[in-house]
Amino acid sequence: MGRVNSVALNAPATDPTPAEGGSFTMTGQVSVGGGPTDYDMHWQWNDGGGWADLASSGALSTAGTNPQVNLTDAAEYSISVAANTAGTYSVRMRTVDHRDSDAEDVSFGQTVTVSAVGGGRRIFVIS
Repeated sequence: MGRVNSVALNAPATDPTPAEGGSFTMTGQVSVGGGPTDYDMHWQWNDGGGWADLASSGALSTAGTNPQVNLTDAAEYSISVAANTAGTYSVRMRTVDHRDSDAEDVSFGQTVTVSAVGGGRRIFVIS
């Protein structure tokens, strides 16, 4: 049986700076060695409180399947991420081996700065 050799986050390669209500795509490569393996691949984010899987709601969210489970081969994966709340976050990929839950690999973290969209009420005084 093989195992995951590495996980590389290819995109975003720089801060995508989406505005609230916008989105960006995360793309990454999983490399395996020694034949097929059995792993789960997680798309994660961090707002300063620790790493967590992207879910269907939150400051950063996804409608995609996360984690992607029972993967066996090296491949490139991608997922669309919605930028819902202004702030500065980090994103990364993480794999967990089914045969050994302590055997995990993580990509580097990439900063994502979501900018606020103006939308406050404007008052015009006409005299």
